[in-house]
Amino acid sequence: PSPLDQQLTATQKKARIAAIARAGTARLCGGKEAVEKRLGTTFAQITDAQLSALLDDAKAREGGYAGPSPLDQQLTATQKKARIAAIARAGTARLCGGKEAVEKRLGTTFAQITDAQLSALLDDAKAREGGYAGPSPLDQQ
Repeated sequence: PSPLDQQLTATQKKARIAAIARAGTARLCGGKEAVEKRLGTTFAQITDAQLSALLDDAKAREGGYAGPSPLDQQLTATQKKARIAAIARAGTARLCGGKEAVEKRLGTTFAQITDAQLSALLDDAKAREGGYAGPSPLDQQ
């Protein structure tokens, strides 16, 4: 039932919130159909753990990781570290307006941007959010 039609029980509220979260995660992974195709099953049969792993994989790919997926095979320690770094880079880029905005601001491709440049860009974004209007260290290089 819709909350517009009647009051929901606590169980119905929890189920509704969980469904909203699953749908949001699926959208971040390319949509419900893409998730079903990637995992080879219907959306209703996909576990939260599988959905979470797929989201982590999408974040890693966004950050530049090009290795194997843990959905397909066991990763080596080096591959795990590379995935974690890529997930962090993607997250930082999102905080700075997205990969395209970062590339435009720094005038290069995301793959060529160093962690130091990304960190400086994030610091600059935080300073501007806090009201700083002066020159950027990125422009003084």
